[in-house]
Amino acid sequence: MKRTSFNKRLSRLKTGCVITWIINFICFYVTLQAAAIFILIRKHSTNQQITNILTFSAPICLLIAAIVMLIISHNAAKTLITASSDGAEEVTDGEVFNVVNEMRIAAGLRKMPKVYISNSPVANAYAVSNRSESAIVFTQPLLNILNRQQLQAVAGHELGHVVSGDCRTMTTLVGLTSLTAIISGIFSRMFYFRDNRSDSNSNPLAIALIAISFITLLAMPLVSTIARMFMSRERESAADALSVKYSRNPNNLATALLAIENYYNNLEQGNISADDDEDYGKKIKKFNNTVGMMAFWGKNSLFSTHPSTENRIKSLVQMGADSRMLLLHAK
Repeated sequence: MKRTSFNKRLSRLKTGCVITWIINFICFYVTLQAAAIFILIRKHSTNQQITNILTFSAPICLLIAAIVMLIISHNAAKTLITASSDGAEEVTDGEVFNVVNEMRIAAGLRKMPKVYISNSPVANAYAVSNRSESAIVFTQPLLNILNRQQLQAVAGHELGHVVSGDCRTMTTLVGLTSLTAIISGIFSRMFYFRDNRSDSNSNPLAIALIAISFITLLAMPLVSTIARMFMSRERESAADALSVKYSRNPNNLATALLAIENYYNNLEQGNISADDDEDYGKKIKKFNNTVGMMAFWGKNSLFSTHPSTENRIKSLVQMGADSRMLLLHAK
């Protein structure tokens, strides 16, 4: 890949991170404001009371949003590791640690990220980061199906997220959008337990604001998720390119993608079985809900957070991957 093209991609990713962060912060603030309006304004509130409520709540909600964002930025990484892994053990030596260290040196990253191996039944990996540290989590099923060279490529991809800075942004956004959805869900359900119908003594402005706040509570989680989804696809493509830059072998990343895709295809077709089949569906849903958007591999769909494996491999072929070798590997 030409340096100018690669630099443009990184620049576009950084711009996308800023835009997505702003959109999600605004969504969170607007959700808080809508919740405040929903709680404090009644259908008989006067215009003066409404003005006082809006004047008082707007700066308070903005301050709360800023404080919550700082708290999430500091704590989200540790929370996401424990929430999605069903137990993750930090490793400080061994093959996985050494592979990450090799790719860290290749990436020019000074500080070694923490390395975890998760007992989650999902075959995947992801990176999280905050202002002070970063971590990469590999699941045991992923380690079972990849060779060392493929693992290097995946580690390079995850380190690419850390080096580009999008990992820290995404870690915060996952926590922020999750909290937006929780607040929206709690307060929107309250709509059905209060009398919002208009009568002769109702203030039309109050009724209108209550209705708008309810619609806003329903809409904000969707808006923030769509914005996050858009950035997620771009960040995965950029991390693939960084992995190739660090490992200098696009074939390894392409075959790793094919190995994971084949694993899930065989799982769906019943050719192989996951351990603890009874809970597997619940655990994969839990993984996808917490860190699925940050994971190395994602299933392709209309609202997928990842480019399809086919499109990712096409990009890798453009970077020098051997298409004939990949065709044989896919078989």
